[in-house]
Amino acid sequence: MREHVPELPLFRWDPPCKIIAFPLINRVGKIRRCAEVLESKNGRDADGYWRHQIRLLAEQLGRSGCDEAEVRQQIYEFQQAVQNELVRRTFEAPAKGNGNPQGAA
Repeated sequence: MREHVPELPLFRWDPPCKIIAFPLINRVGKIRRCAEVLESKNGRDADGYWRHQIRLLAEQLGRSGCDEAEVRQQIYEFQQAVQNELVRRTFEAPAKGNGNPQGAA
């Protein structure tokens, strides 16, 4: 007769499913494009463009299954990346010869 072997819970374990969206901070092309457009806009135009882009990104993340806290974090990191790109572009422009006073102090 065969002894009863207890069923191990390990074989019934079903890990929770979590969707991991591609991080917005790694969407370099999108970051650069947003910075480029924001450089050419001012005031209400810039604000409207930015709000539209953020709304689109938040909707994409929501459809992907990200919860509200994750969406906020992703948007925050994306915003920081765009700000960093704007700063980088500002300091890169003189090096390319734009606004070069030709050695004048």
